[in-house]
Amino acid sequence: MVNLILKFMKNPKRDGKLVSFFRKKICFILQSTTEKVQDNEFWECFLWADRGKFFLVKPFKKIEESKVKEEQARIDAFNQDLLTLERYKSPDFDKVVFDENNRPFLLANKSRKIIEEKYDDYVVKIVNKQVWVRPILNEQDRKDYQMQAR
Repeated sequence: MVNLILKFMKNPKRDGKLVSFFRKKICFILQSTTEKVQDNEFWECFLWADRGKFFLVKPFKKIEESKVKEEQARIDAFNQDLLTLERYKSPDFDKVVFDENNRPFLLANKSRKIIEEKYDDYVVKIVNKQVWVRPILNEQDRKDYQMQAR
C-alpha cells in the first residue's frame, strides 16, 4: 500500500489514454475510477496493484501544480506512518484501516478492554463498534493520546 503523486499525460501509443510513470514503470488508471483525470494534471493516487511490468493506480485527489512539493511532504509522512503500522501488525490486529482524514489505524480483533490493557500507550478509538488503534507516531497522536487519557 502506498500513495503517490503522479502527473498524467496522453500516451500516443495507447490511443491517447492517460498514463504516468513511477519507478520506471508505466502506470495505468484503474478502469473503475470515477475521477475525471485530464492531460498534464497532478493527482494523488493509491497504488492499487503491481502487475510486474506496469502499475494500476487509483487517482482520488487532484493536486495543484504549485502545491506538489508540500503535498509530497504530506504523502511521504503518510507512507511512513503506513509502513510503520504494517510493522506493528500482530495477531491482535486484522488490517490497516483509514479514518475520514485518511489517517491509518490498526483494526483490532479483540475488545476495547483487552486492547487498552495490552496496548496502554496506544491511541484507541471506536468507529462503528470496531476498535481502531494507533501507536504514537507523531505530535497529533500524542495529542490524541493525552485527550483519551483524561
